[in-house]
Amino acid sequence: MIGDGEKIRQSLVGHHPLRNSKVSKCASVLIPLLEFEGEIYVMLTRRSSEMSSHPGQVSFPGGKQDSNDENSLSTALRETHEEIGLPWEKVDVIGTLDQILSLHYYLVTPYV
Repeated sequence: MIGDGEKIRQSLVGHHPLRNSKVSKCASVLIPLLEFEGEIYVMLTRRSSEMSSHPGQVSFPGGKQDSNDENSLSTALRETHEEIGLPWEKVDVIGTLDQILSLHYYLVTPYV
């Protein structure tokens, strides 16, 4: 019998989302899945009420792509490290979900 984490991994292996290259403002998020005692949990963050954008909102770790970021995955990993201290070496990216256009016209790429 395979665990839930492996089922998620297998279902994402064959998913190849379309990429939109026409939007210039890009952002990325990481959807961290944590396995504990055979159960899968999704980690969310709550933005500080002191933040200038989206104060107090619950979100996935991530943010705007910087000019220094190699690609959208490096954005997600950098932002995750900055926000929750998770080193990129500890992240096992198992797939990408479909890109979405945010309310502020950022093209957001989610990684699992």
